[in-house]
Amino acid sequence: MDSTAIVWRPSPEVIEQSRIGHLLRKLQVPSIEALHKRSVEEPEWYWDAVVRDLGLRWKRPYTRVLDESRGVAWPRWFQGGLLNFADNCVDRHVDAGRGAHPAVVWEGDDGQTRTLTYAELLREVSRLANALRKLGIGIRGGLGTHEHKVNEPFRADPTRGRVGSARGGAPARTVGPRRRHSLTRRGVAALRR
Repeated sequence: MDSTAIVWRPSPEVIEQSRIGHLLRKLQVPSIEALHKRSVEEPEWYWDAVVRDLGLRWKRPYTRVLDESRGVAWPRWFQGGLLNFADNCVDRHVDAGRGAHPAVVWEGDDGQTRTLTYAELLREVSRLANALRKLGIGIRGGLGTHEHKVNEPFRADPTRGRVGSARGGAPARTVGPRRRHSLTRRGVAALRR
């Protein structure tokens, strides 16, 4: 089988009901192909439209979407802007009245399931963020994580955003060597119960 072959294309009905269909209507673009063409030709227009459509909240609005003055290989995106990952992934949904809606639905290989609502996730993220701050983890502080394949990353990733910490996740066998060669100040492990 050709690995470059497209194996599925959405029907017009699927596109119409999808998030991309909403964006097409909002931007008054006639088709996905036309949107793709314009996104390649005008990436600043496209990414500005996508960010606005997603409703991302900015602590400080960006002044320019894309700066390629250093060359196409070194773009700088959303110049002047500042956003918080945790705020956009969790808080804004609670603020919009979706606290009781599922934020994460996890299913393990054994069929076990767990659902966290936005309100529950906010509580867990805030609790872990407060604990990390007490340990001295904050803006630009490295935080390494070792997470088994369980639902714990859903707490750790937004928590890193809440405290402003750099990400440093790794599989178990590489945690030690990576931590020794990094700027990671603390580590978090999600242990199986």
